[in-house]
Amino acid sequence: MEFLQSLILLEKRRSKKREFTNSGITSDDKSVMGNVFRYYDTEGVALEDIIMKFDEVGYIVDWVDFYEAAKRAGWKDATILKKIDYALIDTKGKEYAQQVLNQLQTHI
Repeated sequence: MEFLQSLILLEKRRSKKREFTNSGITSDDKSVMGNVFRYYDTEGVALEDIIMKFDEVGYIVDWVDFYEAAKRAGWKDATILKKIDYALIDTKGKEYAQQVLNQLQTHI
């Protein structure tokens, strides 16, 4: 019985690590969600799909958190920035992608 309880507790901890976290709220009342890289990397969900789903529910990605998590996972700067750029161009357009990358550059 103790083993089963330990297993259940471990699974709860694992699933919490995959949940998105609320990093804040934008001036136009959208929730800024972190832990996106972990979800993308662990679950294999396309970043474009995450962005589109977030748009539907009024969330945006915490790109600083995404960048920092990717760095901790061993990704190179150029790879991270290209992935963000391509995903944003595909979902929100080149101008929006450039705005995000410019703002991200001030934090890295």
